Amino acid sequence: MTRPRHRRRYVLLGHHLILQRDYTRFGCDEFKRRGYEVRLISCWNVLRNGQNLDTQSESFRNAPGVETPNSREELFEFLDTLQPTDFILPMVGLTYENYWLFKALSERGLRYSFVNRGKIPSTYLLRLTATSGVRRLLGMTFRNARQFLTRLYNKLHLVAQIGLDYWRIDGPLIEIRGGVYQAPFTSLFPFSGKSEKVDVEGFELFWAKQSEDDPAVTTVEKYALFLEGGVGNQPDAAIWNIPRPKTIDLYFESLRKTLDKVEANTGHPVIIALHPKSSYSKSEADRLFGGRVTIQGKTAQLARNASCILVHYSTSMSFAAIYRKPILFLTNSTLRDFPEGEYVDFMASWFEQVPLDMDLIDDQSIAIPPVRDDVIDRYVHNFLRAKNASDEPAWVVVSRTFEHLMPFTPNRPSL
Repeated sequence: MTRPRHRRRYVLLGHHLILQRDYTRFGCDEFKRRGYEVRLISCWNVLRNGQNLDTQSESFRNAPGVETPNSREELFEFLDTLQPTDFILPMVGLTYENYWLFKALSERGLRYSFVNRGKIPSTYLLRLTATSGVRRLLGMTFRNARQFLTRLYNKLHLVAQIGLDYWRIDGPLIEIRGGVYQAPFTSLFPFSGKSEKVDVEGFELFWAKQSEDDPAVTTVEKYALFLEGGVGNQPDAAIWNIPRPKTIDLYFESLRKTLDKVEANTGHPVIIALHPKSSYSKSEADRLFGGRVTIQGKTAQLARNASCILVHYSTSMSFAAIYRKPILFLTNSTLRDFPEGEYVDFMASWFEQVPLDMDLIDDQSIAIPPVRDDVIDRYVHNFLRAKNASDEPAWVVVSRTFEHLMPFTPNRPSL
């Protein structure tokens, strides 16, 4: 039996690391301001299934105050201290290996919410345009159907694996979403359709607003910006045991040629916005990116002043929509070998483009597609901010919705 408490808790359940960046973007300061006790719980030691990988490094480590239970029993002891009026936000997906966590929450009458504010396309936008053509449109339709059947199979397979326990898991209380897009059967949570939908701004809109008053980070007046996606240097790849492509050197050779040609065609140097989790040394970055300027942690500011944006697949592509910048999607054989390589094509289709193949640019000039307001507006509504979303800060809206759904009367100590 839980002891009475005088205030709510906000519990962030991380799968592995909880970075300072996560502390900011998941609204911990707002919940503190509202009187919540903030608890940050890294579940890596419990969920890693015996792996001994040290996920922390000098530039990639837990924020201060993160707790790391070492066994299910230790985690369950913490869950036993929680109450239904505590706001619980897992950064953990539902899989057969970890469904026990969501079952444990449900058995204790604890409701969880989930965040869907970093959306990117996972299907093709089906439109007959000059860039698509009938043959390409038919191919995209077939691949969308294949994706639909794959997601349906994955969900049915998960339900079959878990068995009756799947239906003993409570669905999410709140879905916090930036944009209305949701491909069918993307969510593996049970009863997710019954969750309260709270429309707020997406993460990139949040970062853009956070950086509004920040000064420019480069003295270069006109430049193109390449959004580096951590293709060869992503700590998450080690965490999830994703093998480094054998053709990674060919990828960087192809990328450098492409950036050279962009500079020649536009007359603007290319600056590299490094992924927030990349950890290249200066000499390594100079070698891989052809001696170009590389800047980390300032992507919004860089995108705001760029003449155009180059990208593979990344949520940061949304800065092109926020700042209404021309954008060009780049792919090649190395990227297509990644499990998520097709996302380049998905994203490009929403901007009514065909990605530029960097392996085939020797005899091509590179033209940057113009900005189209109808394309940008459609993208923003689907992936960044629904038309009916509140103008208030996201976590103000979320906390107020939660407190309405789960009223809390503090227990006063007796005199």
